[in-house]
Amino acid sequence: MNEIAKRALRRRTVLRGSLCAMYPTLLGRSSVAPKFDRSAIVLGRNQSGGPVLLPQRPRMEHAHVIGTTGSGKSKFLEHCIYQDIADGRGVLVIDPHGEHPGSLYRSLLAQLQSKGLVGKRKIHLIDPNSPTHVVGFNPLARPDSETDISVISGVTLEAFSRAWGDEDTTNKPTIERVLTATFGALAELNLTLAEAPFLLDRKDQHGLRAHAISNVADRYTRDPLVLFRIFNYPTRPAPSGQDVRWGVGEHTDYGFLTILWQDDVGGLEINTRGGWIAAPPVPGSFVCNIGDMLDRITGGLYRSTPHRVALNTSGRDRLSLPFFFDPDFDARVQPIPGLPAPAIEDDRATRWDHASVHVFDGTYGDYLLAKVSKVFPELRKSVL
Repeated sequence: MNEIAKRALRRRTVLRGSLCAMYPTLLGRSSVAPKFDRSAIVLGRNQSGGPVLLPQRPRMEHAHVIGTTGSGKSKFLEHCIYQDIADGRGVLVIDPHGEHPGSLYRSLLAQLQSKGLVGKRKIHLIDPNSPTHVVGFNPLARPDSETDISVISGVTLEAFSRAWGDEDTTNKPTIERVLTATFGALAELNLTLAEAPFLLDRKDQHGLRAHAISNVADRYTRDPLVLFRIFNYPTRPAPSGQDVRWGVGEHTDYGFLTILWQDDVGGLEINTRGGWIAAPPVPGSFVCNIGDMLDRITGGLYRSTPHRVALNTSGRDRLSLPFFFDPDFDARVQPIPGLPAPAIEDDRATRWDHASVHVFDGTYGDYLLAKVSKVFPELRKSVL
């Protein structure tokens, strides 16, 4: 071979190598074997004989297998499941067809037995229809002590809401409130949904309601102080020669929450950061006042509402119907731990009683009696 032929051969060799690197399937396989992903599922091989892979990450993130009947969906899933088991990866298979001869469950089990994997891998078979073995599932079970009860009851309520379908349960606040409280109590007492009817039994034939009241750790409202009052403010002129403008002076309510209905006479005023404003009656509505204990338990995130009532000179008597919801008399109300509340202000100089609810130490009963004694000193002498 002369020199010219040698140079031409070298050029062809270099060119072929370049083309092989750029187009391996066109001119032959690359001399460098591709890196094989051992966690991937092998679906088959391409035209050049290389594996077609389904990586693990997209399978873990989301996989939705669709297709017409007989298109191979079950076989595809069986293929993936078998490889997972053969490679030692954990997998959970739920087959609604169960013991049906053509079910994925039976086909997969037969394949594992034929490959000798039944004795090499831990395989647990669970049949919910089995009359000899009961499969337990408690959606109210807490995975650990750090999981808040409200999370358990909220998730369970969401599941029940979905079971209702298109029915809008937001228009039924009573059922949501009852179910949330029921789920919370059952979860805290380590009970299951099977005990729910006993907890809702008004006659408490099994004693579960009494047990729950005694053991549920809702220490603030286990036995709340609940008070409904009807106040009448008779109309009268302001005394002559005296600066009398108020039927009830400035104060805050002591407990958690006050729900107030008032007639159309008016006179209620609220103290805001911008000063005093009127709270005129709105037909078909209630006024909700935040109390001192809600202020305390939220670390000042919700502030108790200073309010007063103007002297009634309208010519008609005024009716006011408050419902007071307060903590347990013996409860020591403390701030909720971990609540991202704003910095507590020292508002003793501006509060009507010159006292801060955040520095008080004692039970709610102590707080209540101290306030009542200050507002009604004669009652303190004769009764308290």
